[in-house]
Amino acid sequence: MKIEELTTEEIVEMEPNALIEVALKEFNESSNVVIIETSELYGEEEDDDVDNPFYMKPMYEAYIEDENGDEVDDTRTGRYADIRAVLDEISGTVEA
Repeated sequence: MKIEELTTEEIVEMEPNALIEVALKEFNESSNVVIIETSELYGEEEDDDVDNPFYMKPMYEAYIEDENGDEVDDTRTGRYADIRAVLDEISGTVEA
């Protein structure tokens, strides 16, 4: 299963750890991509987007680790509820 094969509804319904596991399959192990679930929920600060399917769902971000397990400077993505946006952003960093 790949992220691009999933619908928005399927992504919203997946458990965060399972979603991260599927997302990490997009990269080979040598890329050292780390995806994390943040403590922030989409829409918790503002109630104006309650119809969004990601409303009150976890947000994710990603970064790249070096061979010592340290975060590589300037590789952290923005924080997004739709993990596909995180993958798009980190993919550009991995390919650069």
